[in-house]
Order: sequence, then structure tokens, then C-alpha cells
Amino acid sequence: MTKSPPSPGWPADEEIKPAVLDYLQNVLGVSTMDLYYLMGLGRGAARRTVTAPSGRTSVADPALALLTRYYLRFPDIARQLIPPAPHPKEVFEQLNAGCEEDNLRVSKRRFALLLGRNATFPTQAFQPYIQPTALMARLLFAISQDIRVRGPVEALKNLEAFAEAEMHVRELSFVSDAGTWRPSAQRKRNRTPAPKATKPQKTEARAATRGKRAPKAKGAVNRRKPHG
Repeated sequence: MTKSPPSPGWPADEEIKPAVLDYLQNVLGVSTMDLYYLMGLGRGAARRTVTAPSGRTSVADPALALLTRYYLRFPDIARQLIPPAPHPKEVFEQLNAGCEEDNLRVSKRRFALLLGRNATFPTQAFQPYIQPTALMARLLFAISQDIRVRGPVEALKNLEAFAEAEMHVRELSFVSDAGTWRPSAQRKRNRTPAPKATKPQKTEARAATRGKRAPKAKGAVNRRKPHG
């Protein structure tokens, strides 16, 4: 393993303050949840560590401070604990690599829905500069490993079976047609539009609800100012 130079942003002779975690997160390019995982912290403990009063050292455990120094000095150690997730477009191409002969080629729309996302998901997610979220990175990693072990055809069958089971549990029957997993959009698509009222009915309804104007009282004064 090649040694990384000491971090210029955090000198070795300084104490480990909460701000170092933000710095480490930027160096490693990981999400907040991944950072907590690397530090071996639960959400509550991580929150107390990051939000220490007066910016003083909040890492009471010296082992945690030592681990942080290791990550700062050798970032490759941290990167080994979190395997790099494949890009959505990469997994899409892996699935299609061995499915052409079996006539199982996956479209971008179908691929998005099999990932539990809307049909428009690939529009941005396939851009090379867009990185997947931590959740999507885990899912893509699981699919890519299934492709590696069982092949693209079997991996696609597994993915479709999981999506079908989830759709059944959620009682959603229009995922493919609606292009979304949102129940509200499903209900809206399945809703029968109410018939429009005809013009005579509207006229009668207005006439029935319209009140009659009260007649002017006798001898009422005309409040209009005379012209001129």
C-alpha cells in the first residue's frame, strides 16, 4: 500500500476536533452515513461527536481519535472498508450484456422501475458526473455482485422476482404503466373521471341557488350624487 502524505489540512500535532470529520468526509468523498460506518459510530454518538460545544475535542475515546488519524494519513484504508459502488449506467450495461440472446434486453424505463425508482430516473442518474446515493449505491453493488456470481440472465430474473414481490406486498398493480411506485399516482391513474354536467343542468342549479333581490323600500333615498 502506498503511503499518503500527511494531511496538510489537519496537522498531526493538533487535537481531533469535530471539524476534522467534515474534512475527512470531503477527502474520502463518502456520504455522512458511510462516514459514521467508517468511524464505527451510531447516529446518536456521531451527532454528539460532531456537535461538540465550543469546538473543543469531543472524541473522548482515544481509540476513535487514533482511527481518525489513520484515515487521515492513509485514506486507502477507509476506502477498502467501503467498496466503490458501480455507476447505474454500468449496471444497466452489465444486465444487458448477456441478455440479448435470450431476448431479455432491459430498457432504461424498465431498469429504473426495477430499482424502485420512477421511469425518469436514468435521465440524470446515467450522467457520468452524478453519483448515486448511499442507498442506491448499496443496491447497485448487490445487483452487480449477483451478475458476477450468477450471470446477467439469472440476476435479472432475481431482480424482477424481488420487484414483483414488493409490488404485490404494496398492492400496486400499475407500476409499469404509471412509471412510478408512488401509490398516489397509481390511484390517480386508476381513477374514473366524473361525468361533466351539461349546460341546462348548470343553469337550473344556478337558478335554484340564486336568491331573489329584495324590492326597494318605499321612499328610499337615492344616494347617487347629481351630475354637474
